[in-house]
Amino acid sequence: MKTTEMIAKVKEANSLTILNVMGRVIQWDTMSDLGHTLYTLIAMVKEDSGIYRLFERADGALVLAPTDRAEIVGDHKISYPLEFDSFGELENWSAVSEEDATALLTKAPVEPPQEEQGVDLFKQVFELIGLAYTYSDYTLDVVDATELLFAHYKEDRWVRIDFYKGTVQIGHAGNSEPPLKLKITLADAPPAATPYGVGNQVPDMRTGYEVKEG
Repeated sequence: MKTTEMIAKVKEANSLTILNVMGRVIQWDTMSDLGHTLYTLIAMVKEDSGIYRLFERADGALVLAPTDRAEIVGDHKISYPLEFDSFGELENWSAVSEEDATALLTKAPVEPPQEEQGVDLFKQVFELIGLAYTYSDYTLDVVDATELLFAHYKEDRWVRIDFYKGTVQIGHAGNSEPPLKLKITLADAPPAATPYGVGNQVPDMRTGYEVKEG
């Protein structure tokens, strides 16, 4: 059975058990966890197409288990050797949201996210430090309680936002610029944007003050 066919069977199964190479049951709490587990398993199948089999019980339940662990699977009506053909829908799993994961691996309908009025705060930060046009080239790489790190997906560049210190810092090619004081003011009704920022003012990230253009 091809790995893409296996994913299709997993979608239709009324239950699924996955055993690791030691024969222990692998647990998952979310659909994203399940997708990551399947992705890892299929990667193993890609290296050795005989390492895992899909066992199907009479009641329709499925067990994914190492081929040499068939004796601990228990009664089953049929088993399928797995052969890698593609990661299929799991190929870009690291970028799949929990909602999309649920849609991919279950038949449950997923409500589209509601549009909420507001601003993209991090995009504003990139605009203030002169990187507005490259915002989409960065991905959120590190998140913890005090800071965020955006990494460029091609180049050795990053942007660190430190919430505790209230600073933003640009780094590139092993060097980093001095941190800039981060000061953001939210308005109920933002004025029209111009090439120089909001209205005729230019935010100065080094001082935290707004300076007039011209």
